[in-house]
Amino acid sequence: MKPLNEALRKIETFWVKEPRYAFHRGEKTFFQFRCILNNGISANKLADLDLTLSLEFKEFLIFSNGADLFKDEAYGQWGVKILI
Repeated sequence: MKPLNEALRKIETFWVKEPRYAFHRGEKTFFQFRCILNNGISANKLADLDLTLSLEFKEFLIFSNGADLFKDEAYGQWGVKILI
C-alpha cells in the first residue's frame, strides 16, 4: 500500500467515526478530536481537470476531496483544514 493511502486509511479507521483523545508528550489531551474526510472525486473527473498535480495529491483527491483533520468537536477548533 502506498504511504499516503496507508496514512489516510489509519485516519479513517481511528479518527473519523467518533471523537477520541490524543496523546501529546505522553499525556492525554484535554480535548477530544475527530477527523472529517470529504468524499473523493472519481479518477475520470480528475483526469478531465486541466491541472498539473503531483501523484500524491491526485491520490488524496481520489480518496478525499478535502478534510478537517483533528478537529476539536467541543469548541470547533482544528489542527488542519485542507480545502480543495
